[in-house]
Amino acid sequence: MKYSAIRKFSGLALITALTIGTVGGISIANAAERSRAHVPCELYSYRPTISGSYVKGIGGRHGCINTVDWVRVSMWTNNWGPDTRLAVNQKGPVNTIQLDVSAKTSTAGKGAYVYTYVESSTGAVKYSPDIQL
Repeated sequence: MKYSAIRKFSGLALITALTIGTVGGISIANAAERSRAHVPCELYSYRPTISGSYVKGIGGRHGCINTVDWVRVSMWTNNWGPDTRLAVNQKGPVNTIQLDVSAKTSTAGKGAYVYTYVESSTGAVKYSPDIQL
């Protein structure tokens, strides 16, 4: 007996939710989906990580619905002169992708500063912060 009031209230809440659930022909769930913040189309480049004798960089492109010819992720040493490319990985055509690159830490050299660099065929680029080996 004591649960019959709860069942009645639950039923009333369900009917109310179904009645209020559509406003102007658009469901509240649909309106909530439309109002959700859209993730912008962008490149990302994570700071490299060291694992044993390897350094690894991750980057890519996300939140995109359009397709580009290619996305390239590379890892570089930050030198006083021209930077030196340690590794590269490229895929295309793509709209959203994550790629990783790795190189032996000995290739870069002890104490070297290494960063991940991402670029796309649109000309967009993204650098990660450096990490010192």
